[in-house]
Amino acid sequence: MKDKKVRKIYKRILALLICPFILSGCDDYYSKCDIKEMHAHKYVGVPSQYFDARTPLSNFPITTYLVDEQLENGFSYNVEVFGNSERYFYTNIFYKWQEESFELTEEDLEFYKVKKDLFKGDENWDYLFEFMQKHPDYLEFHYHYDDGESTSDSWYSNRYYANADNVRVRHYKYFGYRIVKKDGKFVRERSPLVDDIRDIIDEYPYFCPDCYRSVYKEYKFKYSEIKNVKLQDIDEFPQPDLSNPSLKVR
Repeated sequence: MKDKKVRKIYKRILALLICPFILSGCDDYYSKCDIKEMHAHKYVGVPSQYFDARTPLSNFPITTYLVDEQLENGFSYNVEVFGNSERYFYTNIFYKWQEESFELTEEDLEFYKVKKDLFKGDENWDYLFEFMQKHPDYLEFHYHYDDGESTSDSWYSNRYYANADNVRVRHYKYFGYRIVKKDGKFVRERSPLVDDIRDIIDEYPYFCPDCYRSVYKEYKFKYSEIKNVKLQDIDEFPQPDLSNPSLKVR
């Protein structure tokens, strides 16, 4: 019994010693905002590749609004699949807290809980336009491996890896979200995949940092012809108008 009492006293003393450090540590992670009303703060961040957080993926920071007081707020984006489309890389973004804020109603608060990591496309058009510029179509070449016991197929952008007669065009399509009320609750709805973000930005105004999926179309050639295949000769995908940096389609 005596030992148990001693252990209890020891635990209490330890808790009293540790707590001030924990509480003071929290100050390093949260703002000192003293606004009493419900509100959202502006956050600004630049996305980076999941395995290389030091290398930004854009020249343009993304601005969004979050119901939060953390000085840095991070989100990660995982693979999603649309039919035969896929995405290869994971993306991180770490938003930094800004003092700018605006007041929210109860309904606004519910909306922002659903919006959370998404940002407004028209407020971040420079980022989205650059994003399309960085994702042009390209060729992929087929490499087939067969050692008699196992087989595998790979695709490379370097044509000199090819040892089969298939070539495919890799193309990027884009998507956004809208937030609508259904049965009294806000929900996200994802747009169809499109070739130009401007085709959906009015109806689906919210986006995540890597709002694309890749699709492809495959072509057959004689192996001897592969070294001469050019993208512009076989690419049938519609292209975004990258000569027009405006938010509006010409």
